[in-house]
Amino acid sequence: MRRFLRNTLCTAAMILFCHGVFGQDPPAELLLGFVGDIMAHNVNYHMADYSRIYDGVSGILRSDDLTFANLEFPVDPALPQMTYPRFNNHPAYVRAAVEAGIEERRPGGLGLYLVQRMVDDLDYDYDPGSRQMRVSVSKRLES
Repeated sequence: MRRFLRNTLCTAAMILFCHGVFGQDPPAELLLGFVGDIMAHNVNYHMADYSRIYDGVSGILRSDDLTFANLEFPVDPALPQMTYPRFNNHPAYVRAAVEAGIEERRPGGLGLYLVQRMVDDLDYDYDPGSRQMRVSVSKRLES
């Protein structure tokens, strides 16, 4: 049941996200791409040309309508590039991912923001004892 609920919520959030990206008339079909973490390891950020990181996959990343990836480090150009345990990278590193075909979105709770903007009611409650979260979303449809 927990997996079903999590998958259902993820699907609902994805639909709402896509609606927010494409406006009132989203495409009839949408091809989504999912990438794991974009990491900040010294073998990568010491490269002279960050676009080389994506040489083998940029064609795949550009073949869908939206590509989602998890940026697994902060971006602060005032700090040096660092790997574990104090990850940090610079905007050029992220720009290479965007140019390779991963869509650019402003970080900072964007998923929750989009869901709150597109639904009429959103309520969530976390029970630390059971380590379960209940999320309720409702949207009134116009006829």
